[in-house]
Amino acid sequence: MKVLFVEDSEALIQDVKSFLEAHGFEVSTATSGEEAKKIFLKELPDIVVTDIMLEGKISGYELCKWFKNMKKDIPVIIATSRPPKISRLTAMAAGADDFIPKPYKPEQLLEKIKKFI
Repeated sequence: MKVLFVEDSEALIQDVKSFLEAHGFEVSTATSGEEAKKIFLKELPDIVVTDIMLEGKISGYELCKWFKNMKKDIPVIIATSRPPKISRLTAMAAGADDFIPKPYKPEQLLEKIKKFI
């Protein structure tokens, strides 16, 4: 299963990528919305996990809408450290299938991903 993990923290990218790969996932990473779009079109992942705050001009919310316009059935999980209640509502309005508040452990993200397998 291919996961596209979009996050601006290199440390978190490395932790999550290593963890998910150890659990049998193929993981591509991006730090910006622009980069994520290119990877998405090239690799067509099975699931996307994106932070809200990213490098560049595209937010995770905008990216989620774009993914859903490209492939309606792709699961998108949005992660953020913003207040959970507001962020969850905004994430769902953008088309996200699930939400995970930061900070989180890779194990918690894995449980969210498994819901879509």
